[in-house]
Amino acid sequence: MPFLFWVGSLAAEETKFYVTRNTFHLGEESYAVFEMDMDSRASIPQNSFSNGDISVFYAGSEENTTIINFQVFRKRLLKFRIKASRQGVFTLPPVSIEVNGKKFVSDPLQIQVLERSKTVRRGGSFFDRFFRFEEEDLSENADLKVIFQTSKKEAWIGEPIIGYFTLYYRDVRKPYFDRNPADSIQFPYFRSEVLSGVAVKVPDQVLYEGNIYDIAVYNKEIYSLIPLRAGEFHLGKTTFSLEGQLQSYFDMKTVTTTPSRIRVKELPKFEGNFSGGVGEFKARVKIENDLNTIKTGDTLYLSVVIEGEGNLSSVTEPLAACKEEKNCSSEFTLYDTSKSWKFTELKTGGYGFYSVARFEYGIPMETVGVWRQEPMDFVYFNPDSGSYKTISLQIPSVNVAQAKKEFKGAESSSSNSEEGKIRILFLLSDFYRL
Repeated sequence: MPFLFWVGSLAAEETKFYVTRNTFHLGEESYAVFEMDMDSRASIPQNSFSNGDISVFYAGSEENTTIINFQVFRKRLLKFRIKASRQGVFTLPPVSIEVNGKKFVSDPLQIQVLERSKTVRRGGSFFDRFFRFEEEDLSENADLKVIFQTSKKEAWIGEPIIGYFTLYYRDVRKPYFDRNPADSIQFPYFRSEVLSGVAVKVPDQVLYEGNIYDIAVYNKEIYSLIPLRAGEFHLGKTTFSLEGQLQSYFDMKTVTTTPSRIRVKELPKFEGNFSGGVGEFKARVKIENDLNTIKTGDTLYLSVVIEGEGNLSSVTEPLAACKEEKNCSSEFTLYDTSKSWKFTELKTGGYGFYSVARFEYGIPMETVGVWRQEPMDFVYFNPDSGSYKTISLQIPSVNVAQAKKEFKGAESSSSNSEEGKIRILFLLSDFYRL
């Protein structure tokens, strides 16, 4: 299935102004929007603006994460609702806000307000909810499809991808559409998780099967998907409910989604100890104790942190206890572990999944002298190169001192004290004799 990506310019510090719909029917909603960087400080000196025919009212703000070509931009949106008093072509009244202490005034944009449509909602009365007009239904000739899309059509086992639903429609105004919660989504041999605060932006129109379709993304559910088994799979089969703009509860249509086909590749064979990590990672080893106070009988606390772009959910502990294999130590005792990941900005400039795995070990110090361990290997798979990579875990050496024998020292001190008391008694005895 061909898929076209929209390419646009979104400067990090640029404040943009636009309207969500330049042409709309009287009584329908359109918004004027200021879009700015997430870190921008914005204030609204005035909540409403009007030039007589058109009034603009502040409607609130939202934070939005948009994926464009699977590069992600985090933006803050200030939204103003546009209300027209009559049909015609009008210029929006100037709308002003302050961004980072500077005043920003909107450009003079033109909008066209058409005659009130019979499909426009007219209030929320009992009759509006249960009675309809002739044109409220979805047309029988309407071409409607809900298609599941993925960020990749080919992936390795363990490589995270993004998946989402899109509505393709033509010969009809955009309908309301929502996933049927009673119908499960089929993600065979994939682990799925809904991402919060993420939205996908796609082209307004696309050529599909020889026809031009308008597109809308179902941004309520954007999924992270991790393949667990090699093979070809169809992802995202479920059902959606679609209905006309009035939501009249009549002639609701149920559409079965078109799933996305994806090929999952088996990881190459590896003879050594593969950690289970898939991505690009770095590691650090740290001793938590004060290095100047370690003595025999103490426990050395060691932390190993693996982090980077990719998936560490199935990673094994890097300092494994010995059985028969190499690259291990019988001294290490794992007492705590934690794993986390998030969809976030990466150091490369793009966005993706960043994972952190932390392992906490305890090692008893039993011998005086220098405690040291040979470096151990952490092996992960890099999906970009299609090969395994190795990180050498350098474990710091430690000087272990002899612990003081506190009990014997206390016994000796007690003995000396008793000898002192005896001397005093002898001196007192001699004194009284005199």
